[in-house]
Amino acid sequence: MNGGIATLLTFTLIAVLIAFLGVALGDPTMSTIAIINVLLGALIGFPLLFVGKASVKRAARLLSTSQTQIGQKTLNPLERPGDLSTSGLNAGPRRLPMPDSVTEHTTLDLQERARISRNSTSTEKQSH
Repeated sequence: MNGGIATLLTFTLIAVLIAFLGVALGDPTMSTIAIINVLLGALIGFPLLFVGKASVKRAARLLSTSQTQIGQKTLNPLERPGDLSTSGLNAGPRRLPMPDSVTEHTTLDLQERARISRNSTSTEKQSH
């Protein structure tokens, strides 16, 4: 998008300078060159501008969908925006569910294995 704007501005400024130079020198062909310069700038700059604008729109759309996927509540089409601003004012803070400890199952498994191995070694010692 910025490349398109820069291209348009550069070609236009150069065309204006060529036009002023043509008027100062009294040469009418310089104004024709300035018009061609503006047309070339538009031919190059406008497609760059539109491609940049489409890229910015796509990036904004991708970023907004990723935010809703992360866990932000999306607006229900049946709810009005005004309903959301006052919802939950009387409720307490929202608690997020805490996942179980990752190591809890491992610790329980190790304790279970240690108990089994102690029982099996004590049983083997008693049988000898």
